[in-house]
Amino acid sequence: MATKEEKVFNWFLICVGIFVGTIVSIVIFGNFVGVHEDEISQQETLDRLASLTIVAIDGEPEPATGIEKEVVMAAAPVIQSGEGIYNLVCSVCHTMGLAGAPAMGDASWSVRMKQGLDVIQDHVINGYQGEAGIMPAKGGRTDLTDEEILSALDHLLNLI
Repeated sequence: MATKEEKVFNWFLICVGIFVGTIVSIVIFGNFVGVHEDEISQQETLDRLASLTIVAIDGEPEPATGIEKEVVMAAAPVIQSGEGIYNLVCSVCHTMGLAGAPAMGDASWSVRMKQGLDVIQDHVINGYQGEAGIMPAKGGRTDLTDEEILSALDHLLNLI
């Protein structure tokens, strides 16, 4: 009869054997189904990289690369319409009143309007946190210009 220590040691050896066998199986299987790069796939990769377009921005130094490039001048940003911005950004919260945002027809609009348009515009541009909810700066889209977000506000105010 084996002692307790011998039984523990035997179980340890069995576990180590299973672990090593699993690792060896994974390595063998990985080599069997692995992706082997050949000259054709390397050339395809180089061709894809060579066709990258480099964008040059006025006033910025041109990026230095060792590949042939097509230079595209960045256009001035296009100001989006107020309705488009409202539909894309503002309506998410203001349609259903998420995060305490006043929804269409909500009575709290009259309270906000009494504060004055300057206060509302400031809250839209810079954000605001009140007792009823929060208004992230520019609705969370800080990439929008002040003019774009204010045009969305004008559209919203025309709807209420």
